[in-house]
Amino acid sequence: MARVIPSPGRCAGLLAVGAVLLLGAACTTPDYYYTVDGEPIVFPIDPAALRERHPIGVETQIATLGLPGMIDQDMAATETTQLDGFIGSYLSGGSGQLEVFVPGAGDGQEEALDKGKWIVDHAMARGLRRDEVALMVDTEASGQVLVSYVTHVVTVPECRNWYYESSHDLLNRAHPNYGCALQHNVGLIIANPADLVAPRMAQSRDVTRDNLVIQQYRAGEVTIAERAAEERAELADVGDDE
Repeated sequence: MARVIPSPGRCAGLLAVGAVLLLGAACTTPDYYYTVDGEPIVFPIDPAALRERHPIGVETQIATLGLPGMIDQDMAATETTQLDGFIGSYLSGGSGQLEVFVPGAGDGQEEALDKGKWIVDHAMARGLRRDEVALMVDTEASGQVLVSYVTHVVTVPECRNWYYESSHDLLNRAHPNYGCALQHNVGLIIANPADLVAPRMAQSRDVTRDNLVIQQYRAGEVTIAERAAEERAELADVGDDE
């Protein structure tokens, strides 16, 4: 049986076509791969690339509470409950001042001003400093007294890109969703989203006990606190003895 041997020219042509196809495949990166600036990301991955690929965002919003423009004894309990919850939200995640807008138009301006002062005093009684509460008169508003503050809301990445099969990749490229779940969960557990905008100011603390311990240590004295006999606990039998 005769065997057909390809000519050198034909082999060269096939090699040239194959080289062109490989070069084209190498220069083309599908959009469903994990890329940064058009370049495919290969393991190991820099954590900064994960944060760039799946960023956690922060949006600024205005939280507002509307209250009647006069002090009504029948509504005092309900208003106090609503205001306490609003102040609690400000203390846990608010920024700037708690602003109280008193209507300056229409009837009942004096009653509304009294209501605004009552809100300011109530907020200070709940732990706010005087410089954290601002009382302002809105000359164009009438009716309700508005209490508001600036708050921040975290926006987390959505991990929805599942159309790429990642079980077999000869180039060891990362899946487009790689690291998305981590960024998503980190965004959800942040207690105060304002921490992502700017760091908190350092809070002063009471160092009286620290100084006492240091002085006792330098003097060679015992540094632990003494416990009285009545502070000790004892086990007690529970149940009926048979």
